[in-house]
Amino acid sequence: MYNTANVFKHTKEDVYKLISEYDIYKSYLGFNPIVGKVYKSPFRQDLNPSFGIFRGRKNNLMFKDLGTGESGDAIKFAKLTEGMHTSETIEYLFKQYSNIKVVKTTSIPEIKSGERNIHTSKITWNAEGISFWQKFGITLKTLNYFKVTQIKKYWVNGIVKGYSSTTNPMFDYEIYDKNKIYRPFYKEKRFYTNCTADYIQGWEQLDYSKDTVIITKSLKDVMYLYQLGYTAIAPNGEGHKIPEKALKILKKNFKYVIVFYDMDKAGITGTRRLLKENPTFGFIFTSQKKAKDITDYHFKYGLEKTIKLISKKINYAKQNHFKH
Repeated sequence: MYNTANVFKHTKEDVYKLISEYDIYKSYLGFNPIVGKVYKSPFRQDLNPSFGIFRGRKNNLMFKDLGTGESGDAIKFAKLTEGMHTSETIEYLFKQYSNIKVVKTTSIPEIKSGERNIHTSKITWNAEGISFWQKFGITLKTLNYFKVTQIKKYWVNGIVKGYSSTTNPMFDYEIYDKNKIYRPFYKEKRFYTNCTADYIQGWEQLDYSKDTVIITKSLKDVMYLYQLGYTAIAPNGEGHKIPEKALKILKKNFKYVIVFYDMDKAGITGTRRLLKENPTFGFIFTSQKKAKDITDYHFKYGLEKTIKLISKKINYAKQNHFKH
């Protein structure tokens, strides 16, 4: 009589004695995957990377396809790749590696504990996304230049953290190899980022042919100033200190460095701190009664009045500016 017990006699543990779970992933993927990082799915055509290997509750290595929701351990990964049943896959792997001496990977490349690996699902710009930026005078061409994209959702270390909707669009700022998620209508937390103080918004797009650089408080303001013909940067917040090495580069390459933070408590405090440490810097504000920042001023008063305001203030700052 046919007895499946005689055919399928090995267990997952038997397989793991021959080859580690990490090396199973490695052999099928064809490269050394970094645990916690997201790659293109090996199961389907994947325009946006959506597959990753992560630590499970028992510290084992689990995979997850963020696009389909499929997940499991290394044996299941092999099962899906081979198109077999679980028991067949175990026997296949045991037979394949029982006569091969596998050098197990001892040092597994892995994103450090506490590090945020942000992955996004980009979408084509829609009416809601474009409309949000248009009211501040920022064009799609500028958004593309500063590597701002509209997204459907985002993950942090493989876990979905937010979804967009028609009334709550989401955007991703790509800052070198890091990300900053912007949810303008989300009351709890508008920004989420894995950027450190060394990742300065707008730094990649700095125009060193200008004589003036403006330090402002947001990428939104950086982009708006860029459209007016100015070059600008922004830390990840007015409370973030710009690294000294970055300030030295600005002083060396620009005749004028002007601080342009919000006309509120955080902005005033940030301005005072920067001027105290860099007394040659100039500074300007918008009128708090009219608008706390330059994009809000544009929203209320339009392009022509905003151009006149910023030109007048920057010229005044230059006239009262201490030279380096």
